[in-house]
Amino acid sequence: MKKEKETVNNEISESQNTVIAETLQDSQAELESKIKGIYSDYKEKNRAVRKFDRKLYTTIGIIIIIMAIAGVFWTVFNSVIWINKLLKPDESKYLNLIEPTVIADTPSFENISELNDTTKITFAVWDILLHSNLDIYDKSFDVVFVPQSDIEQSLTKMFGDCPVTHKTITIGQYTILFNEVKKHYVIPTKPDYFSYYPSIKKVYENKEDGYTTVTVALYADIPSWQKDLERVQTSAVKYMKYTIIKNKITKIENVSSKYGIFNI
Repeated sequence: MKKEKETVNNEISESQNTVIAETLQDSQAELESKIKGIYSDYKEKNRAVRKFDRKLYTTIGIIIIIMAIAGVFWTVFNSVIWINKLLKPDESKYLNLIEPTVIADTPSFENISELNDTTKITFAVWDILLHSNLDIYDKSFDVVFVPQSDIEQSLTKMFGDCPVTHKTITIGQYTILFNEVKKHYVIPTKPDYFSYYPSIKKVYENKEDGYTTVTVALYADIPSWQKDLERVQTSAVKYMKYTIIKNKITKIENVSSKYGIFNI
């Protein structure tokens, strides 16, 4: 009886062990299957992430390259502009210097002493009207009273040593009266006068010999109401070449023939 009982217990134990083993085997297989599924999902997601990252990094790299190229071009472009500004002559100072002579329609000359007093005084009058503060002078209605010393200073500024005999002159329809007693000129503040306006075409600085030549195109001035009309002639009327030494005009030549303009 005891043996039979032991036999039954052994059979039950073996059966239990078998069930436990099968259960463990099934759990392990299920666990492995789940692990494989998780790993597959991870690989798939990781592949998609890596693909997205590659596209993102490629895009960022292209943008950085484009920005770098643009930066190089910007630097080179601005460097060229800066160098040109550094090396290019200041045209404005030459324009201010020659403008009074352009409006006065200066003739050619080898030396300022060749010009008469009327022309010299005309230069000075236009220089004062263009570049001086007229508020510093005494006024009466639409005229200012300019001392003869200021006329002389203007001539010195433009030509250096430039002696002149003061007298009354005429500019267009205006009389520039010289008062010999008070030693001043009576000059209209806003004369309605049409002449030429300049445009600098070429500046050549010879630093070795210390002189500068400025070639200027002269255009006929016109009333403001005509400036937008197509029929208005816009080509230069003539060309003048100025020789300047130490910011003083020493010589003026008519070089219109070099630009195909004759009978000036």
